[in-house]
Amino acid sequence: WDTVIKLTWDMNRGKATPLSNNERLFILNSITERIRLDKRDAFDYRDIDICIDNDNPGMVEARIGDTRVLTRVACDVVVPKSHRPREGVLYFQVELTPLASPMFDSSSKNSQTAVEVCRLLERTIRDSRAVDLESLCIVTSEKVWLQPITGWGDHVSIVPV
Repeated sequence: WDTVIKLTWDMNRGKATPLSNNERLFILNSITERIRLDKRDAFDYRDIDICIDNDNPGMVEARIGDTRVLTRVACDVVVPKSHRPREGVLYFQVELTPLASPMFDSSSKNSQTAVEVCRLLERTIRDSRAVDLESLCIVTSEKVWLQPITGWGDHVSIVPV
């Protein structure tokens, strides 16, 4: 655990900074004693709730505990990339709002942190092959589905990988 918790993310500077001895000891003791600040047991999960907005087709809200993400589900038919004529396209976009943290400025849509989170999300989904891109093909070399994946967070926990 020592190597896992040596650094924490300093949201104001966007740099990794060392933990204080007190923070380090608190985290190590909490892990050892299986204590969580939110009073859950060590292996308890947070409640998961997914709401589909019937008034706005394509809008979905997902909640995991206090974390809330709003997303819009939509598809378009496009011409596939020439080097992947039988694969649909996933397009990722992440917006971090000032409600998630005061460090996220509403005037800058593509903050460095949002770009990093977006890239991590994209790599995770693509590498897991959770979405079969070939199943998004309509007509080879002519038509495929473009699936934009856009998320807005109002309560975001970011940990560097």
